[in-house]
Amino acid sequence: MSACFIGQIGSPSEGNMYEMIVNPGARSGKAMKLWRKIEQMFAQADLEYRVNFTRPGMENEKLIG
Repeated sequence: MSACFIGQIGSPSEGNMYEMIVNPGARSGKAMKLWRKIEQMFAQADLEYRVNFTRPGMENEKLIG
């Protein structure tokens, strides 16, 4: 599975809401370090977002939709 997925909800004219799915254990924890950097960038840009973290054994398809 990929370490991180970022998708946009809504159109640019409505204001953006971003949704992330992060696998914190991917790449031996490097995905979580990457997420922390991305989170800081979103905060500095005052962007609205929602994050979902996967867990072992979780049906990740349920996070989407």
